[in-house]
Amino acid sequence: MADEATQGDLRGARDAITERTLCLVDRQIGRGEPPSPAEWQELRDLASGHEESLRLVAELQSVVERFDAQLRVKFGAGAGEGAVELPRLREGLATLIREIVRKKAPATSAGTQTQ
Repeated sequence: MADEATQGDLRGARDAITERTLCLVDRQIGRGEPPSPAEWQELRDLASGHEESLRLVAELQSVVERFDAQLRVKFGAGAGEGAVELPRLREGLATLIREIVRKKAPATSAGTQTQ
């Protein structure tokens, strides 16, 4: 019984990490909102004690921040020739990153598989 409770806690933690990760990707890449260091720290706090999760969070934060910075440099504030394509590009990148996150996350519940 205790093992089942522990497994349930682990699944819940994984689901929470996955869900928060997807929200961060949607906001920062998909919508172009500025980075939120506090949210990334909350994500790391959730993953504490799980070395693989911590490593994945660090890698993802690096990728998201790099993509976001490159989009801001190449397309600026959205003015000019690329302005029309920037929202589509951001959504495409967010979709790609979401799929990668889903594949890396263990399939623990229907909620993390159907978004």
